[in-house]
Amino acid sequence: MELKSEKEKKNMHNCLITRKYQAPSTLKVHFSKKNYTLRRSFVAMSSTAEEGSKTAQCKQLWNEYDNKWHNYWTNGVAPGVFWDKCESPPSLRNYVTENIESIKGKRVLVPGCGRGYDVATFAAAGAGRSLGLDLSTVAVETANAYVSETLTKANMPNGGEGVALVKEANFFTFEDPEGPFDIGFDYTFFCAMHPSMRHEWATSWARVLRPGSKLLALEYPMDPSADVNAGPPFPVTPALYRQYLEPVGFECVSETPLKEGESHPTREGKELFAVYVRK
Repeated sequence: MELKSEKEKKNMHNCLITRKYQAPSTLKVHFSKKNYTLRRSFVAMSSTAEEGSKTAQCKQLWNEYDNKWHNYWTNGVAPGVFWDKCESPPSLRNYVTENIESIKGKRVLVPGCGRGYDVATFAAAGAGRSLGLDLSTVAVETANAYVSETLTKANMPNGGEGVALVKEANFFTFEDPEGPFDIGFDYTFFCAMHPSMRHEWATSWARVLRPGSKLLALEYPMDPSADVNAGPPFPVTPALYRQYLEPVGFECVSETPLKEGESHPTREGKELFAVYVRK
């Protein structure tokens, strides 16, 4: 083979010789170092545009999600209608009773709390602060009225004022001025999220809970026969919770199948009570 001259070698080194590249359109084109750089810039721009499109799609989904719950509550959600079961789930009430000492004085967060049943349950158990979040103004007003009435009946001073409260806020952007919480409770919340929102759901829990805190996840609905893309509620599995929570710093320390009578009647056999610890 004939040896290359020094000039030819230099040209080769600078990538000025012609190469063939299979473009996305499947056409073969010749390019030099200069148009290779231009192509890289184009790919970067395309990638940025794609990410921007995904972000726009997510924002659209979030807006649709927000509007859906606003519309439900604006049109009226009576006790016992839709997802409302008139009280906290039996499994949560059992957990609170069995772990009351570890709840006393703690700060608890309940996003997507609806009428505030679980907010009142934690407050009545002695939580130092029990805060619920919801997107709908009507839901927040309804929940605060319920919580105040319930805690007054439980003989809490001023109906739990200063302890139990429901705020209108978006969980994905919420930050409490007093800092992260000790306990989080997630029920009929994860399953209400479009699958594209699950990563943000997990990172939001990691943001609002302090290291060493607990996330109580009442996992529902577990239905192997259901279409995974049909919802809300979207079907879930314990593995699905772990898939999103473990990468952001949570460890599952227990998963307890519920016994008969530990779920609301229409949800028997479709729930599991899991406890995660924030590392």
